Amino acid sequence: MNQRRAIILSGATLIFSLITLLITLQVPLIQTGDQQIRQLVNHWRSPWFSTFMVGITRLFDPTLGAFIITLTILSVWYLTNRWRALQVATTIFSGTLINHMIKAIVNRPRPNVDILLHYNGFSFPSGHSATAMVVFGSLFLFLSRSHYRWRTGLMILLAILIFLVGFSRLYVGAHYLSDVIAGWSLGLMIISGLDLIFDYIKKDR
Repeated sequence: MNQRRAIILSGATLIFSLITLLITLQVPLIQTGDQQIRQLVNHWRSPWFSTFMVGITRLFDPTLGAFIITLTILSVWYLTNRWRALQVATTIFSGTLINHMIKAIVNRPRPNVDILLHYNGFSFPSGHSATAMVVFGSLFLFLSRSHYRWRTGLMILLAILIFLVGFSRLYVGAHYLSDVIAGWSLGLMIISGLDLIFDYIKKDR
């Protein structure tokens, strides 16, 4: 178990660090790739799909996002115990704080053309993608350790939601693909890292 988590943590850290380095150095390859992917996604736009994607991306706008986060913490408390609920709350808070800090350091501007929804602030990494990962990923983690009959279906649903939230950020023009992948990687880093820390603390109690 610890070895698997360490591998996930190392892999996510490597991906996040590499993308951050490429963005910071403004490597033309990643800049060009981001623009080409945006153009490709823009060709998929249609009225009904845009309505769907806007609905998905607003899952983690402040009001609805706060509700989903609260529901997630309470669900983990119900499925496990208070200690694990504290772990999830810490994971989500840490993810939000670290994401804002990195945004302020990297200072990457958001896309400024072909925008469906306008957001303030910087682009890298995607906060919605990172939040979706730490929230739904935390639920995924504890469901994977449970014995509920319906856990497999819920885990698949959570994985789909994580993907859809990230893709929606690209679709509405709020982020580049590299922002989204970095957001997912950052969220996975925080989940796996704090899971190891909380397990270590629990063993010493």
